Amino acid sequence: KDIFSHTEIFTPTQSNSPGPNLSVARAGHSATLLPNGQVLIVGGKNDTTVHATAELFTPELKPVPLTSTLQVARKDHRAVLADDRVWILGGTDATGHGVALVEYFDTRDQQFHVARSASGNELRLSQGREDFDALFIEGLDIIVMAGGQIENTQSAAIDVLDVQAMTITSAQSKYARD
Repeated sequence: KDIFSHTEIFTPTQSNSPGPNLSVARAGHSATLLPNGQVLIVGGKNDTTVHATAELFTPELKPVPLTSTLQVARKDHRAVLADDRVWILGGTDATGHGVALVEYFDTRDQQFHVARSASGNELRLSQGREDFDALFIEGLDIIVMAGGQIENTQSAAIDVLDVQAMTITSAQSKYARD
């Protein structure tokens, strides 16, 4: 399976056109539309490497500028925009193990940060996992994560991240699902 670094610009009223190349070829990465119109591309892998790098994609700029890096390289994670931050959740690392550490990209300072509780402890999911669902619920300021897989086993874990209080509450569903 080929992994590419090129991009395409899709315009609904016109045909697709080539965009700038990414700095590295990626698969299993996330792409999140930011309020300023840029797209944050995070993590992923190529044939030999799981990436901790990220790029801000702006169709007009060549090459795509790099941002700061994640603390933990990951692929097959979820990225959710909430409260001027892109929350980087789950995924698997270079060894194939689930990543529990929660990180975020702050759109104001354009840096990655490890999420920490008010007491300074790193925020971690109850289980590192991939291929799960994550949904931001506006008004409640929470991200709900459910299901997924942990090293090829379906997960019944449910985590709720309060993006204001910087806490995670965990529970188990009656049913494991991916």
